[in-house]
Amino acid sequence: MALGKKLKLDKLIPLIDLSENNENEVSKERTEEVNLTPEEPVLSDELLVPTESTFSFLDPIETENMKVEFVPSKRKTQKKIFVHLSGSLTIQNIGEMKNRIPLLFDEYDHVELVLKEVIGIDITAIQLFNIMRVNYHAFGKHTYINAELTNEQKKMLSTCGYSEFNTQKAATT
Repeated sequence: MALGKKLKLDKLIPLIDLSENNENEVSKERTEEVNLTPEEPVLSDELLVPTESTFSFLDPIETENMKVEFVPSKRKTQKKIFVHLSGSLTIQNIGEMKNRIPLLFDEYDHVELVLKEVIGIDITAIQLFNIMRVNYHAFGKHTYINAELTNEQKKMLSTCGYSEFNTQKAATT
């Protein structure tokens, strides 16, 4: 059935003699042209949604006091990402990082945290790193910590029970 062709519509047919003379009259009554091409929907500007997301979980995070960059590994054999953290890793700045963690582990099996030029660190950031290591290890995900910290920061971490930050590189157990 082609679009735009004349189609016979079902209508009640009067009970009349359908001899050859009357058949043409009945056929003409039952034939109407029907347009089967769909009309284009009219969309308002309010309903349009961009097809590409403007947010990527790999976008860097920059605040006044903290900078986080996400660098995927170039190795094809391992799904690994490096997370470069610098600045103040405190409760005021760590919230956005917390929101990105599930997205990182959805895409990557190995996450290496690289802490350089850390101005300040508090227990909030350490707890976040510990949660990453413990919770995602059960799913076969691994967290590595490569920290360059001052002696004072290392002492504070050791006092809190996180002595593994004292080493240059600590892997998940």
